[in-house]
Amino acid sequence: MKPDLLDMEKYSARGAYHWDKYAQDKVAKKGYDEVVEHFISVEENANQDIVEIGCGDALWIHLLTTHGYNICGVDANEVAVKLAHSKGISNVVHSFIMDYDRKHDVALLFDSFEHFEQPEKCVEKLTEIVSDRIYLLNPLWESRKYHFDFYDTSKLVNMFKGDWELKHEKIFDAGRGRQKSFMQFTRK
Repeated sequence: MKPDLLDMEKYSARGAYHWDKYAQDKVAKKGYDEVVEHFISVEENANQDIVEIGCGDALWIHLLTTHGYNICGVDANEVAVKLAHSKGISNVVHSFIMDYDRKHDVALLFDSFEHFEQPEKCVEKLTEIVSDRIYLLNPLWESRKYHFDFYDTSKLVNMFKGDWELKHEKIFDAGRGRQKSFMQFTRK
């Protein structure tokens, strides 16, 4: 049985835990900073409109806006959105991806795609609302407790193949012998 990922207790039990990890865990901070630096190296800050889908407590938004990016967020977990607001990130809204209709140039799905119950429909929705690029930060390990599915590169490329093509991929060390794939998809 798959978990009800919106009902996860991680935010209500642990608060804005991404922010805490960033502030207190040197290894985690280094990992976040490496992803941010890599994003900056591949995504020129040209005033594009960026949305983070599944932004959680909005740490990624905070880190990227400090580098001048115009980024907002959307998350289906109400507690996560409230935590983002409590951290001063006001441009985060509560919405399910399938109900979200605002258009953007670029979308980020950092540690969120594996949480979607209907990934094929999410790709269709992303194709409707994103005009240029989609970035995924994807864990390369299974977590039955918190993830609906496991995605390796070939599975994601196949899922996005209709309107998108993989332009770039970089593998990051996520600690504890785990890796994450940073993928850039561009519209065909």
